[in-house]
Order: sequence, then structure tokens, then C-alpha cells
Amino acid sequence: MSPAWKRTPDLIPRPTHQSYVYHLEIMDRKEARHHWRESIKKCWDHRCAYCNGVPIDDASLTLDHVKPRSNGGQDLTSNLVPACSCCNSDKGAATDWKKWFRKQDFYCPVREKEIEVWLQTGDRHVDEWWEIGVGDLEWCLDQIATKASTRQQAA
Repeated sequence: MSPAWKRTPDLIPRPTHQSYVYHLEIMDRKEARHHWRESIKKCWDHRCAYCNGVPIDDASLTLDHVKPRSNGGQDLTSNLVPACSCCNSDKGAATDWKKWFRKQDFYCPVREKEIEVWLQTGDRHVDEWWEIGVGDLEWCLDQIATKASTRQQAA
């Protein structure tokens, strides 16, 4: 007779990106990797960490190596953020993600701080809004709207 988890694997709670290692004995490597990658996306509400966009489908939400693998970056939670295919390809192998991010029309200091905290802790939760505060989120949205209207006027 096989163990209960083999008959009803849905009874076992799926691990989060922080705890999946403890459950590897019940899934194969491919499944563990899939759940790990999905849990990272779930932590970011299935949105791009950079532009905060919602992708068209799950396949277009990729994981970006903040420090590119071509420059020694590893497949670690502390080096991966979800990115839409547009942001991921635009960033490419940029070694300084902050420099790239700050040049984007959708730049937001709140998102930058979220990414920094994620890279340090593997968690988006920011206990304090550091020096930024909620008001800067409104500033971000105003800046994005201003840049969009400027582009429309120029066209």
C-alpha cells in the first residue's frame, strides 16, 4: 500500500518560496522547481516587479535574474523577481538593475524599495515605509500619468 500523500497529494499544503525545501521529499525536482517559481510570482501578486503590469497570460510573466546569470547570478529567490516579458527583455543583461529601472517611464521609488527588500529578505513585506511613505506611491502614479500625457501631446 502506498503512503497517503501519493493517493491524495492535494491534502499536503504546497510550500511557499521560503519553505519549499522542507517538502522536497514528496515531489520530484521538476515539480519542486515549478512550485518554487510559482510561489515567487504569487508573492508579487502575479505582477511584474518593475512596471507592476499584469501579464496577458501566465507564460508571459517570467522570472528575471536581477544579477544576470551571464554575470554570475544564480537561481536563488534572492536573485529572482517576476517580470513581464517586455521588462525582462528590455533589461536584458544589464548589470545595474537600479540604473536601468530609474530610466523607465514607470519608475517608482516604492517599487524600487520593494525589490531591494525582496533581494535582501526574500519577502516583499516592508515593516516600515523607510523614508518613502505612502504619499510617494501617489507621486509615482502622478509621474506615470504625466509622462503618458506628455507623450500623447508630442505625437
